[in-house]
Amino acid sequence: MKFNIAAGLLVSFMVGSSASAATIVTPETVEAQKKATRTLVLESGVIVILRRIPDSGISSISVGFGVGSANQPPGRKVLNDWAMSSMARAAKGYPKKKLSALTERYSIGIGCGGGVEFSHCSMTTLTSYWGQAFAAFAAVVNHPIFDATDVKLQKARMEASFKGMSEDPGSWSNDVVNRIYYPPGHPYRLVRDEALGELAGLGSDDVGAYHKSLMAGSPPVIVVVSDLADDKILADITKAFGGWGGKKQEPLKVDAPAFEAAKSFAFEDRDIPTAYIKLKFPAVGAAGKDSVASRLTFEILNEELWDEVRTRKSLSYGVGAAQIQYRSGIGAISVSTSKPQETMEAIATVIQRMKTKRFSQAEIDRFKVVFSTSYFLTQETHGGVAGALLSTFNYYGTTDRLYEMPRDLEGVTAGDVQRIAQEILKEMRIGVVYSKAKFSPAWASTFNEKVK
Repeated sequence: MKFNIAAGLLVSFMVGSSASAATIVTPETVEAQKKATRTLVLESGVIVILRRIPDSGISSISVGFGVGSANQPPGRKVLNDWAMSSMARAAKGYPKKKLSALTERYSIGIGCGGGVEFSHCSMTTLTSYWGQAFAAFAAVVNHPIFDATDVKLQKARMEASFKGMSEDPGSWSNDVVNRIYYPPGHPYRLVRDEALGELAGLGSDDVGAYHKSLMAGSPPVIVVVSDLADDKILADITKAFGGWGGKKQEPLKVDAPAFEAAKSFAFEDRDIPTAYIKLKFPAVGAAGKDSVASRLTFEILNEELWDEVRTRKSLSYGVGAAQIQYRSGIGAISVSTSKPQETMEAIATVIQRMKTKRFSQAEIDRFKVVFSTSYFLTQETHGGVAGALLSTFNYYGTTDRLYEMPRDLEGVTAGDVQRIAQEILKEMRIGVVYSKAKFSPAWASTFNEKVK
């Protein structure tokens, strides 16, 4: 490959950082990336985003749907993942053996996946095989064949995955806290026992019906990252998807779960020597004005927790903070420890420090370097670029925000980090998997009192 978007951005980062620790990319780099990206709308309402990477020899396409499990009513939330994960096995004109032989012969990667707010089908191939690959991919999206055996097998895999959650106390603590974090009926709620109950009550016909509803919904957003001529790509997409008959639907509105002190603690009694604790709280959403600053805040929080809980006090080998930025943001802190009371006190200390300490600009800039590097690494492949462009457009309605993000990061100050910490690090729901005889619920109440 002669050109790589991440490599190009990293060169700009290295040049900029030699002049100033706060400079991540130059304005010229941002504008160059924008100019290399086109957004068009077909008559059917299908949105097409073209990102040209000359002479790369690789082409990736991602068809994104604006629905996920959050759009489904209780009782049918598992259908999104079930249907999407079953789609790429066979299609009209491409029975399973033929599709498998084609993808193996030409090293074509085709797959579909469900998500909480969005779903997608993607394909990557050598540009020289675009014709063979695109025809098969279009059939998978438009006319998948849901073979009863394959659908049943995928159902069994999902059931095994949900059942296996309880075997790992670390993962299980997330399910425990979700029971109280998301009230019944919340779009994001999908706890294990409810998911298993849904799977038991649904069948192959429901999977096929879900795909029909997908095709009857909002026209998709299609992203192509390639060295093919734009006219060629547009002609193929128009032929395959230009007659979309679905109707536009309004985006789902999701509110952060309201905090109730009486319902802020959940416990799973296990006779185990280590406590697995998950703290969950509302955070900044993907399209929030502080979305970039919030991501940096969590990078800092994660390191501060490690330094305090692991390095200074040796209370845990597994502690960290992370966030998920959907339309409604979700923050989480996870820890495993044999000394839960002392560990929760240490975490509270870190949170209080995040709220009261004003980091120096040098400290903030150091975290920007780490964060920006991880940002560029997500765009090393054509598929990664396509996914990043699709996600950005889903939340912002433009791809410009992807390229502007490093510049936004440059503007984050120590004051922003402190303000965000003060706004979100509070009112935490706490889920614990541990021996009931070794844990006092009062510790959870005391913790929330300290961080409020």
